[in-house]
Amino acid sequence: MYLIYGAGAVGKRYVKQCNEADITDIEITDSNSLLWGTCLEGHTIISPNEAFLSEYDYVIIAAESKAYDEIRSQIKNRIKNTTIISYGKTIVWNDRYLYDTGNIKFIKPLVSGIYLLEDFASNIAQETLNDLEKFAIWGRHKRLDKWMHYYEAYDRAFSKYRNRPVSILEIGVRGGWIFANVERLLWEK
Repeated sequence: MYLIYGAGAVGKRYVKQCNEADITDIEITDSNSLLWGTCLEGHTIISPNEAFLSEYDYVIIAAESKAYDEIRSQIKNRIKNTTIISYGKTIVWNDRYLYDTGNIKFIKPLVSGIYLLEDFASNIAQETLNDLEKFAIWGRHKRLDKWMHYYEAYDRAFSKYRNRPVSILEIGVRGGWIFANVERLLWEK
C-alpha cells in the first residue's frame, strides 16, 4: 500500500498515472481539510491523522519541489519505518509500458507497482543503454518526463554533434527540459 501525500495539481497527475497503470493500492491525503472526503480519480482523500494510522510501503510526496521539505518535516516524526520520498524519485510501472522502453532490457521482469527510481534502474541491463539513456536515468538533473524510447531517437539525432559547437532552436518543447539536458550531455563528455 502506498500513501500519496498531495492532492493538488501534481498529486492529481500522479494519481491519474497510478490509475492508468492499474495501481489501486493507494491512499491519498492532503493537509487541506476542504479536500478530505472528496474523491480524486475514484479514491477518497483522507486526513493526515487518518492516513497515519495505517502502514505503507512508501509515503510519496506529490507536490511541487518547494513544498517537499515542509511536508516532509511535518510528517517524518508521525510515520515510522516508512520511506518518505518525492514523486519524482519514483517510477509508476505497468507491463503495458514495455513498448515505451525501446531497446532497454530488464534483468528480471517487473510487476506493476511503484518503484523507487534506484530500484527500477538497478534492474536495467546496463549494456542495453546508450549514453543519453544513462544520463536520463542516473544524471544529476531535474527528472525528465519522457518515454524511454525517445532517448534512442535523440541519441541517434544528436550524438554526431557531441563535442562540437552547435546552436539549437527549440520550438514548443514544454519548458525546454529535454534539449537543455541533451545539450548538457553533449558538452559534458
